This record gives sequence, structure tokens and C-alpha cells, in this order.
Amino acid sequence: MSDVTVGQITSTPDSDGNHRLKCPKCHAEFLAHITSNDDTQQANNTVCEACGYSGKPVEFLYQANKEVADKMVGDYAMNELKKAFGGNKHINIKL
Repeated sequence: MSDVTVGQITSTPDSDGNHRLKCPKCHAEFLAHITSNDDTQQANNTVCEACGYSGKPVEFLYQANKEVADKMVGDYAMNELKKAFGGNKHINIKL
């Protein structure tokens, strides 16, 4: 299965270039830059200032962005289910 892009989440940095993030491990909220590798353009891991957890920046999405991302993924999944099974009279797809 290949990767699928279902939308784009944007995080507007503050005047210092920091993004509001939340650690998925300790739930500490903090501000940090999100940087990328100059050669690959892949985002560098983000490190929690409180507990030291390191992970992909998407793991640190603040709750408001996470809700948007969850809705995008849910809508995409529902559309795919409807495409695959929408014409079947024995399957009823509801959200």
C-alpha cells in the first residue's frame, strides 16, 4: 500500500518562528522550531523539553490541529468505504 495525502495541516509559528506543540508522552506543552533536513526536506525529529521524548513533529501536534487531522482522516476513510461498498445493498455505511 502506498502513502496517501488526504490534506494538509498547517501550524503558524509565532513571531520567533516557534510552533505550539504538545508532547505525546508527558503531555507537556512547549514552543519549538520545526526544522527539516536541507538535503531530503524531511522534517527533523522534535524533542520534548520536559521529558526528552523524540519523535516526528506530527506526533507533537497540538490538540486543535489533531482534531482537524482526525477529521480529515475520518472523512477520507468514509469516502473510501463508500466507493468500495456504496453500491452493495447488504452493507449500510454510517458515520
